[in-house]
Amino acid sequence: MDIAFWRDVAVIVLAVEGFLFGLIPLALFLLAIRGIRWLDRQTRDYATRAHDEWLKIHQRVERTATIVRAPFERTERTINAVRTFLTRGGAG
Repeated sequence: MDIAFWRDVAVIVLAVEGFLFGLIPLALFLLAIRGIRWLDRQTRDYATRAHDEWLKIHQRVERTATIVRAPFERTERTINAVRTFLTRGGAG
């Protein structure tokens, strides 16, 4: 067995070793993808429920703000109407 034989053996061993070490990141990547898909399935229902609750809260806040804001808007319209009436010279 000469040096050329051992060179060929070393090349083959290094190629197999590189291939196997290349499979490790690939396997980790595939497991990560699988885990992300599992997590997505597990959290989808909770996220939908949370979104629906936030939407209900938003609608309640908007409705309450409209109710609270209405008297101020009516007062402002009345003040503007009186101001317009007075700047145009009144009734006559």
